[in-house]
Amino acid sequence: MAYHKIQKYMASWDFEEHHGYINLGIETDEGLDWKITKIENPSEYQVMIDLLRNEDPLFLAGTRIQTRHDEMVGEGEK
Repeated sequence: MAYHKIQKYMASWDFEEHHGYINLGIETDEGLDWKITKIENPSEYQVMIDLLRNEDPLFLAGTRIQTRHDEMVGEGEK
């Protein structure tokens, strides 16, 4: 499975339709490629935004977002 570093993200919430979108800008050999995800559950959306805001670096692996393996426990938020 290929891991792509997340460089940027954009997030939005549709108040009428009650769902959110998160666009992930991932690093590829050709430059920045955007992957869009629709999230229906507000709690799941909040967890994703928290992760994107507070963790660095993050990687996209298929449908998973993952932090580094060697990050120290308890280092605090950035």
